[in-house]
Amino acid sequence: MQYARKVLSTFLTNPKPFREFNRILKDNGSLIITTPNHSNLRSKVSYLLGESERFGSYMAPNEIDSIWMDTKHQTNEIYFGHIFLIGIQKLRVLAKLAGFRIKHIQFTRIKTTSLLLLIMLYPFILLSNAYTYQKNLRKKRGLDATYQKKVYKEIFLLSINPKILIDGHLFVEFEKEVHYNNIFGNTVFTRSESDLGGVR
Repeated sequence: MQYARKVLSTFLTNPKPFREFNRILKDNGSLIITTPNHSNLRSKVSYLLGESERFGSYMAPNEIDSIWMDTKHQTNEIYFGHIFLIGIQKLRVLAKLAGFRIKHIQFTRIKTTSLLLLIMLYPFILLSNAYTYQKNLRKKRGLDATYQKKVYKEIFLLSINPKILIDGHLFVEFEKEVHYNNIFGNTVFTRSESDLGGVR
């Protein structure tokens, strides 16, 4: 088992860490990742209002607050901090492309603002995501229909999951389903019909 805590900001531009986790884990091994939940409703509304992760507290991503530099005697690297924020959907697809599936999502703690927003907005969230899901199921992409439905259903269920919409943090357990040497083989990138995992 590998555990990674609050390290996902750089994964959007560099997916190599996920592949490295795959390389060192045994088959069916678990990778547990925790990161602030930018898929909750407070974060989504904050992005809508001010393109920031927390409206009223933080400015939109900028060169003052969102990056930091290590001391030069150690390294000249710039850490891009909160420029690249990640939610459950991007986390899922990055893990999938590295040979992992979601095994379990653990609820951690409620964000009160997100809960209030859920009460007001959930019918619209459900209807809009259901419409998008059904619309995309009808599109012919030259893929196996069963595979396409599995992928879109997993995305749909993540999008409407009330726990994700109100949780303050993401605590996700991934299971290694594809061996490191086969990541670029037909299992992942040619869209096999292997089980895509789910949300509990």
